[in-house]
Amino acid sequence: SATPPTSLALGMLVETDGWSATLLRPDYSLVFDTNIGDLQPSGRFVLVLMAVANNSAEARPIPLDLFTLVDARGRRFSPIPNASSTYLSLYPRGQYGDLALEERLAAHSGMRSVPIIFDVPRDATGLKLMVRASGNLGWPIEQPTPPAVNVGP
Repeated sequence: SATPPTSLALGMLVETDGWSATLLRPDYSLVFDTNIGDLQPSGRFVLVLMAVANNSAEARPIPLDLFTLVDARGRRFSPIPNASSTYLSLYPRGQYGDLALEERLAAHSGMRSVPIIFDVPRDATGLKLMVRASGNLGWPIEQPTPPAVNVGP
């Protein structure tokens, strides 16, 4: 019996509640240990540059529960509030994202790139980015190869 797919194809649009979202390229995700301005990760930061469109007739912010990162053990992580704004205040817009997660997207915005930042434990593996309407499907998030030596507890 064939295993049902658990991954969404890159560029596949997920539509929910007047939002469209997709991950366009696998390298649009970064995993890093360094701080973002004053924000220090308790584990490591995972940044995913998502393409998001507001298809409704009014400007509105992206709901924080629209995106969830899930690891192989089923642990769920929500975006860190204000991390996206902090990130875009430090790095040039346009290159690293058009809008922060906390900003309103204009009505019928078209696709905008939005950096979405999570803080995940160092032992989290098999990360997938889920959109509220995607059921158990998600985009696999690229991760650096863990060190061969076990450095943690």
